Amino acid sequence: MACCERFGALKNSPNPFFSPHSAFNPLLSSLSYLLQNPILQSYLTYRETLLNFIYPLSTNLTSLGEGNMPALNRVQLIGYLGKDPETRQTPAGKKVTSFSVAVNRYWRGGDGQSKEATDWFNVEAWGRLGEICEHYSSKGRLVFVEGRLQTNRYEQQGETRYFTRVVALQMQILDRKVGEPEPEPEPADFEELVTD
Repeated sequence: MACCERFGALKNSPNPFFSPHSAFNPLLSSLSYLLQNPILQSYLTYRETLLNFIYPLSTNLTSLGEGNMPALNRVQLIGYLGKDPETRQTPAGKKVTSFSVAVNRYWRGGDGQSKEATDWFNVEAWGRLGEICEHYSSKGRLVFVEGRLQTNRYEQQGETRYFTRVVALQMQILDRKVGEPEPEPEPADFEELVTD
């Protein structure tokens, strides 16, 4: 095992920390015994394998951006459509379908009573995915939406305002009726909203 081999090589090195007269010698003997434990060895092997997998992945993610940290913008929602989807065209001629999704939250308050609240999310779907949303979904349907958050800034009466929406990359209808055709999954068009 790589971890045990590294420890053995270090223990046999001419380092004063590992000398027979070192105060740490009993501790090192215990550590050496622990490293021979098969359960610990399997954990260390798993940890090392995981790190060998994650490190190149994080390096690749970092190299995609200009900063030193990888970035992630991902939203997953399960909720009910608050209204029928509406489709419009941008000035560039791109189709975009908009709808809202209500997601219920439940928790128990300090008084022990069950509480409920609803969060509303504005969702946009572009291209073929937008057409599928318009054709197959309607108010009250239970859907799964996955996408990314996008915030746009605009001026209104001299005041800067912000509007955040979910740009859908995937949508699934979860309460499909028996015999109802299932829409073909389509990747979303990665389009930026062009404001009028």
